[in-house]
Amino acid sequence: MEVGWNDPRCLVCKSEAPFSAEHIIPEALGGRLWARFLCAPCNSGLGEVEGGWKSDPAVRFAFNRLSEQIPELARRLEEGQPYIFDSPLGILDGRLRKGEVTLDSQRLRDGSIVVPSKDGPKKVETMLRREGKDNAEIAEALARLDAATEGQYIQLSDRTAIKKDAAIAPRLKLNSPDVKPLLVIKIAYEFLALHVGSGIFHPSLDRVRDSLRLRDLSPDCCLFEELHASSYGPFHGLLISQREPVVVVVRLFGYLVYRVSFPSVGVPVGTPLAGYTLCLDSGEEDLSPVGDSIGINAVEMRPCPPEEDLPNG
Repeated sequence: MEVGWNDPRCLVCKSEAPFSAEHIIPEALGGRLWARFLCAPCNSGLGEVEGGWKSDPAVRFAFNRLSEQIPELARRLEEGQPYIFDSPLGILDGRLRKGEVTLDSQRLRDGSIVVPSKDGPKKVETMLRREGKDNAEIAEALARLDAATEGQYIQLSDRTAIKKDAAIAPRLKLNSPDVKPLLVIKIAYEFLALHVGSGIFHPSLDRVRDSLRLRDLSPDCCLFEELHASSYGPFHGLLISQREPVVVVVRLFGYLVYRVSFPSVGVPVGTPLAGYTLCLDSGEEDLSPVGDSIGINAVEMRPCPPEEDLPNG
């Protein structure tokens, strides 16, 4: 859904460069609401930050919980994500590639190398050729690799030792950096702009713009609160729940709820407030006026659990 924008200035840097399409909720998370109010450099810079959002632990756990309801989006978001394997050799790293979780080739503390079974022969041949081994020596090493059991330590040459993988079931690796605050503030700021138009360029919001332009969150640009609902759901939502000081509520995957307050900003009385909902399973969107009394308090909210309390698989 496109929303019109009439001011010639970029929402972040205030230049009058040509605009590009900007999704208020990132397209990578399934977002469809968009407007042309960012110049290409600002859009590209924020896009680099948005790219890491799918690996945010809470976001990743959310779309995995909803994978049966939003299978295509969940598959797209999960592609390339890190996993870990509990193995007799210790915890090993892996990654989802083309819909399959596979073990990464990696070196252990004892200097040996763990190689996925299907990649083992090719990897071994490459290493041994670099050592100058001939075809007969390589063939003999590959035969020993083929005969080895999982987890067995194999000395292939004076310089190369290898262990066959012995991985068990993979589980999510949820230790990527938390990138939510800056990106949630971006969403809230852009949704506020749709309400106040050119009023978004008020000097009281300069620190918000600076944070977005520099991709470095200023702690006093606004107030950020992280909450969660009682259950997950296949939808995103946006809402201005308070006029003055203005409070924007961002809700992702039904469960993740963020409240952003801009202390020195208000939405004038008489300016309609709108709520936006995107159903991720059907693709349906709704952008409708809401009454001043409708807010996030209509939903059961709790403080967000610390990251270490999130299930890890």
